[in-house]
This record gives sequence, C-alpha cells and structure tokens, in this order.
Amino acid sequence: MMNAHTERTSAANMTLYPILFAISLGHFLNDAMQAVIPALFPILRSMMELSYTAIGWIAFALNMTSSVMQPVVGF
Repeated sequence: MMNAHTERTSAANMTLYPILFAISLGHFLNDAMQAVIPALFPILRSMMELSYTAIGWIAFALNMTSSVMQPVVGF
C-alpha cells in the first residue's frame, strides 16, 4: 500500500516527463534549424532568386531568433 508521500512523489515525477520532453524537443528543433537553414542557402538563392543581401538578412533573423530562444529552451 502506498502512502501519501509516495503518491505525491509519483505524481510529481509523472508531470515532469511531458515538460522535459517539450523542452528537449524545442531545443532539438532550435539546433536543427541552425544546421539545416544555412545548408539550404544556395538552393534558396537559386530557386527564389535571392541576393546575397537577402540571404544575409535571413541568416541574421535566424541567428537573432536562436539567440532569443536559447534562454527559453535551455543552453
């Protein structure tokens, strides 16, 4: 038979896993975007006929978004 303390501890542990998963997924997506988008720059430039300045602004926006999101999703 479980006592009240064990039941509370078990409930608290069950609550942490979805939160941990959401934070981990957010961090993974943040890091993945940092790796995938720059690799697509040559394709984006040719398909969308972007200038190097436009590609630079995309890189700037990507890096600024990542910098703002790092404290939110972990470092």
